[in-house]
Amino acid sequence: MSAEIAGLLRLSGSAVMGAGQAVISFDPPNARQRWEVTGAIISTDQPATATAVPVAAVVLNAADRVPVSQGGKRSHSWDGNMVTLPLRVQAGPADSVAVVFTDPGAASAESGVYLDTYTATYPGTAMDGTVCYATITGTRYTRRA
Repeated sequence: MSAEIAGLLRLSGSAVMGAGQAVISFDPPNARQRWEVTGAIISTDQPATATAVPVAAVVLNAADRVPVSQGGKRSHSWDGNMVTLPLRVQAGPADSVAVVFTDPGAASAESGVYLDTYTATYPGTAMDGTVCYATITGTRYTRRA
């Protein structure tokens, strides 16, 4: 019989946007560990008064935003500038939790439904070079033999 030991999960990372997106990926380090992610704290280096900031999505098992199925998406922000997203994501040893930042115009153009008014207002907004930050929080469970 194996037992699990629970511990605090708090991991952070950063990425620079290029080609309209940035991906910060988090993976359980071994086959004996699983995670329950209960929150994501996201921000960018854009000023609080910026009119254009990236949007962010928390996804399970998707290294890139295209294509991210609705089943893979766990949460999505209106913008990615200092947002805390409540979550309930179960990640096993073979899973990956990623925070994907995208240019709001690109997100709208691909989905056809998200931020359409933004695209009309700020066509061709370039977010490349924006530094994006993400921290995930929750509980890590380590199985003992």
